[in-house]
Amino acid sequence: MRPRIVTIGGGNGQSELLRALRGVDAYVTAIVTVMDSGGSSGILRKDRGIPAVGDVRRCLAALIGPEQEQEWNGRDTDGHALGNLIIADEIQKKKSMTTALASLGHALGATGTVLPVTEEPVDLCAELMSHEIIIGEGVIDAPDVSIAGTLARMYLEPVAHVTREVVDAVRAADCIVLTMGDLYTSIVPNLLVQGVVHALEGRKATSTLVYVCNRSTKSGETDGFSVADYVDELHRYIQPVTLDVVLFDSSSVVVPAGYERVKDNDQLSDSLRIIRDDFVDDTATQFVSGEKVAQTLLTLCTS
Repeated sequence: MRPRIVTIGGGNGQSELLRALRGVDAYVTAIVTVMDSGGSSGILRKDRGIPAVGDVRRCLAALIGPEQEQEWNGRDTDGHALGNLIIADEIQKKKSMTTALASLGHALGATGTVLPVTEEPVDLCAELMSHEIIIGEGVIDAPDVSIAGTLARMYLEPVAHVTREVVDAVRAADCIVLTMGDLYTSIVPNLLVQGVVHALEGRKATSTLVYVCNRSTKSGETDGFSVADYVDELHRYIQPVTLDVVLFDSSSVVVPAGYERVKDNDQLSDSLRIIRDDFVDDTATQFVSGEKVAQTLLTLCTS
């Protein structure tokens, strides 16, 4: 029986994993953040009044094959990714991002399903301990902005609601994966959408909730973080749900200059299974390998 694997995330981390899952014998669904406010995605969001399309475009492109992926990620003279424009046009035709992505995925022969976590245009916000508010994913993620060590909470403005398709996918999943990627701008935004945590609470008793821990920290966001720090932050946003398994790269390969290795430690709950293995991307050693993670996920889903 083919396992049902659901990934939750955004950015390059999720698309890297989906690329590796493209050819596996499993039903793959990607639940994707739509809060981006910068670049082409931010412009289209503002001009057309739609949720951000950049992360869903990366994920859909990762599931349609290398040649089409390259074309979809190519840029026009205005800096727009071709896939962003196609998705934005389809959303306006279908009046729904979920329906638009389903239609495009079918037409392109995607080997999985891409779902926006919400249909509502919404801003990601960071409140600092000083009570300063930073509004917009693109602003929070800017190189000259730091929330490291000063973050009080992340939240959405206005409140956003999960789609029925996302709830159904989570509740049917055999394995739910919080992917590698930026903690506060790619993973947590999904968890802030009303209904997502409730869906995780209602998942099958036999399903496994997995977190793929990053190999290196994100400057200005997770400086100095250990595995336990990542886990604690995720538990803060998914409570009362708890993770079942954490994948962490234990290889001795050093990260390149300019990157900081996530610290390993034993300050984790005894009920949490941590799989330490070689998950390093051999061509970009600051990152986790989607191929290596995919193989471990298949083992977890079928064992």
